[in-house]
Amino acid sequence: MTVAEFYEFVDAHRDARWEFVDGEPAALAPANRRHDQIVVAALRLIGNHLEWFGCLPFTSRTYIAIPGTDRLRMGDFGIDAGRLVDDSLQAAEPVLIAEVCGVADDPFYLLDKIEDYQAVESLRYILLIDADQPRCRLWLRDAARRWASVRLSGLDAVIDLSEFDLRLPLSGLYVGLEFNRMPTPCHADIPTS
Repeated sequence: MTVAEFYEFVDAHRDARWEFVDGEPAALAPANRRHDQIVVAALRLIGNHLEWFGCLPFTSRTYIAIPGTDRLRMGDFGIDAGRLVDDSLQAAEPVLIAEVCGVADDPFYLLDKIEDYQAVESLRYILLIDADQPRCRLWLRDAARRWASVRLSGLDAVIDLSEFDLRLPLSGLYVGLEFNRMPTPCHADIPTS
């Protein structure tokens, strides 16, 4: 399947979200209300702020083309510093991509996506947000174009997107949400002796 054929496929299957991975469509799990609330809160916090930087936020219906591959990835939201093309399905110059994930997400699939995102030259930030607990991991490119990451946790933590003079409090991402005890790892019930 080519990229053009994939876009035709997506147009005919709008009932789901799809990525294009190694020449094949790959369905993404639907978002629950908790996941959606985190995305909406993030877009609310960054949206108006970005107009001063000539950037636009985008939603999970925008693709990120992975250079040197036939993959099109889809995050939950992001920031595009490129020119808006009305009928395009791809971000022109993505500078931030965010994924909201929970315990049901496949960690290997997420790691593959993060590696793919790191190959996108324009990306400066990759944000992985935990849907179940107030924590995230932010990857950022340094001046030498190397990736480094910082782990943030707790409602008092703040995501620093200094390039946009923007500080996102985790309390703002999780507004209105309650937290339960962390799930017990499956190996916790195994006797040690």
